[in-house]
Amino acid sequence: MSALRRKDLINKITKNKLNNSTVMNLNILTDLDSIVTRSFDGWENVSIGPGSDFDMRYNIHEAPTDVFQCLPSGCTNSGRLELSALPTGTPANYRTVGTKISTDATQFVTGIVTFYVWLPESTSVHVLLSLGSIHGGANPGDVGASGWDQVITSVSEGWYPVIFDLAEFPNAWSLGHNWIPDTAGVSINIGIAPAGLLTGVNTMDTSKVGLSTLRIFRDLSDFQVNEVVQLGCLTDISGDISIDTTESTCLGAAYDDSNLGFEITVTAELVTENVDRLNMLSAISDNTEGWYIEQNTLTVQETERDGIRFGFIQVADISPDECGFLLLQRADNCNVLDARINRVQVPTAQVINQTQFIVLKEIEGDLTTRGFILVHESLIGQDVNISYPKWAIVEEYVWDGSKIHSTRVRMTYPVVLNDNTIETRLFENVLVTSFPNTIGRDTTTFPFTFVIQRDLSGAFAKVRRHKSE
Repeated sequence: MSALRRKDLINKITKNKLNNSTVMNLNILTDLDSIVTRSFDGWENVSIGPGSDFDMRYNIHEAPTDVFQCLPSGCTNSGRLELSALPTGTPANYRTVGTKISTDATQFVTGIVTFYVWLPESTSVHVLLSLGSIHGGANPGDVGASGWDQVITSVSEGWYPVIFDLAEFPNAWSLGHNWIPDTAGVSINIGIAPAGLLTGVNTMDTSKVGLSTLRIFRDLSDFQVNEVVQLGCLTDISGDISIDTTESTCLGAAYDDSNLGFEITVTAELVTENVDRLNMLSAISDNTEGWYIEQNTLTVQETERDGIRFGFIQVADISPDECGFLLLQRADNCNVLDARINRVQVPTAQVINQTQFIVLKEIEGDLTTRGFILVHESLIGQDVNISYPKWAIVEEYVWDGSKIHSTRVRMTYPVVLNDNTIETRLFENVLVTSFPNTIGRDTTTFPFTFVIQRDLSGAFAKVRRHKSE
């Protein structure tokens, strides 16, 4: 048997080519950004009525695991405020603790309040959240206060998340639903009572009840901190692992492990619509109003202002907040210089010539006056071309880099071997160092550069193999 024939006896594998079904998934995780984050250390006993005297103890080391974030970075929760055992067998008042927080409460008038309650096994309790003026209080009977109540039931001993939606009408008590948020701050009370509060009997063990980590958010959209971007129709995934070496020593050559890491470059032809989340300069804003450039041809009508005859057109859907990007041309003139009509930046009717136009100031509260444009009377009955910023409901992203340190990226993609083995490659700590922003006449491609660094366990990547089904 020849030497060549002997080599054929050894089975080998190779990697299959990329195909149209290969998809790269990138998981973008952003730290929760709350308006208020407060531990329960220093809260006061604000209970009223029978049983209002109870003991409190704060333990900084007994913090709950964060359930509002996927793989949170750092320590996100504070310690536990332990309340003495709730009374049993008789009607019980809430064990209530409270504090005052100086913050602009108008930011969360319909916001979300979260915290954790620690319960023994098989226990049901009423949890009360009440809000009031920072100048007063948040107990029943306090002027300008309202309360929300819900029942939390434990299965096993431990922490349970509590979520209150302030957009819901207070269901515990309210003096005409008259918590009126102001910019000075808010009084916050949180109370816990046995589930037998309403029936007068409680037979459950309610010892060691605890509270941890109050957070207040503008609305539920603040919890949109776990997104996935997909890159498809991949034409290339490249990036060789290269490790530097040190100079020879008495022990021989060695690797330089002081700066380990590598890059992966990816080129895709298709991406999901949220691809801008991979732009590390980009952050979603609270603004929901904006504009885009619209073009139209309108016929000039006749009007009179202050005894002066004008032509006019009206674009009532022009953005009221944008004073630029407005272009006007005569539609019947092929000479570009002669066709252009120039804006005169004055808010009221003035005498103008054939090459000028005025945008009248909108009368506050009168939408019929928005987008009223005066031109010279010689243009009456003629068509004009207009390009202007049209108002729209938008989702706005701001490229300001404000989320660059609070955003984490994970990456995974499959590698298929020719024996139908699939390698799933997972990278837990990815830095996006190059984001595509080029548009051309040819098919648009999306090239990215990713720098791979160690994750919290010290690994650069995890490769998991399984057989294709």
